[in-house]
Amino acid sequence: EVQVQAVGLNFRDVLLVLGEYPGPPAPTGTDCAGIVTAIGELAAHARHDELFGIANGCLEHFVRARTHAQLMVRRPSSIMAAEACTLPTTWSTVHEVLRRPVLCSQQTFLLQAAAGGVGLVCIEYLSWLRASAVATAGQVGKHRLVHDLGITTRCSSRDAAAFGVGM
Repeated sequence: EVQVQAVGLNFRDVLLVLGEYPGPPAPTGTDCAGIVTAIGELAAHARHDELFGIANGCLEHFVRARTHAQLMVRRPSSIMAAEACTLPTTWSTVHEVLRRPVLCSQQTFLLQAAAGGVGLVCIEYLSWLRASAVATAGQVGKHRLVHDLGITTRCSSRDAAAFGVGM
């Protein structure tokens, strides 16, 4: 059992709440951070461990038996619960797509909505792999952010006339 301290909301959660999610109904909340308050016979963690990871239905005070122990890891003391709960889905998604460094070093990636959660993680991951990217973003402030993170080739996702303009 994990006492939830913080929850990271994703676009999937918004769609679920609005009744617009294309898949089967599911509990809201997937990414969370919390403290182990009770353990079962085969528990991989100890009571009072501070964890973060993926647990379905974590928009409650406690998550009980809604996750596998391998989907929850100890939270380093250098990362606050509110920060840790933003990591699992975005980093897992990006890692699954870009985990083959040999392929990535030979490619240029198009990052749609690069200033969003997955886009920002992609920028960091591709930087670590020394791979290149072209990015789209909508607002001028988001273009500045993406540029400041090292992406010099950017396109507007909102204005076709701005394509190729030095933003």
